[in-house]
Amino acid sequence: MLIKEFNMDVDLKPLGLSYMASAPGAPAPAAAAPAPAAAAAPATVLLVNAAGATPLGPEPQRMTCPSCHNVMQTRLELRSNKNTHLIALVLCVTGLICLVPLPYCLKSCRSLYHYCSCCNQYLGKAAN
Repeated sequence: MLIKEFNMDVDLKPLGLSYMASAPGAPAPAAAAPAPAAAAAPATVLLVNAAGATPLGPEPQRMTCPSCHNVMQTRLELRSNKNTHLIALVLCVTGLICLVPLPYCLKSCRSLYHYCSCCNQYLGKAAN
């Protein structure tokens, strides 16, 4: 993934073109002298390496937090997702009301998120 950030300080003066300055049929004004070239500001480039990211699994992982730069073990948090709610709805509609809480209790029906144990920064979602 490549992210570019540029500092664009551009002189936006009128270009002095004759078709913009006069009505049709009117004589064109004398050509304006070209503006001196401004010193080009160096472009700032920000590169992000997505290939070097550690894949997160279903267990806590030891890694360096990109936010606080501490070496720590990730904290895991299970959350219900749209599939969990969809399964519960299907169970309810089919008349299996006693099984509706089941998807909320199973780990396989919920998403697993990794957080920094020091600063609580979100680090990513575990790959299923």
